[in-house]
Amino acid sequence: MKLNELMHGYLGDKISEKDPLRNIVRMSRIFRFEDLTARNWFLAEILENEKSNHHYGKILIEGKDVKVEVQTHDLNRVTELDQEYAAYCDDIWGDVEVIGGSQAWET
Repeated sequence: MKLNELMHGYLGDKISEKDPLRNIVRMSRIFRFEDLTARNWFLAEILENEKSNHHYGKILIEGKDVKVEVQTHDLNRVTELDQEYAAYCDDIWGDVEVIGGSQAWET
């Protein structure tokens, strides 16, 4: 399941998180890379996209794993900009998968 499928009604296991204390919904996904070169390329592409669109996600890097979360903080919900951000991550991830052997799953 792709990160952006949340907004199309395909709620997979933990693809969205709801923080009960703040009533916030966000989209998130963990991407696992087999090598650091692919991970770094993926991150560079996402960071460049953030800069161009002035819309930023939360990125947690832990070794070869990258967790990406996106939401519109001012509105405390997922918006069209978040959907576009998620779709871009999925597109870049598709390029990484073509290059070779990484995997991703929803959180």
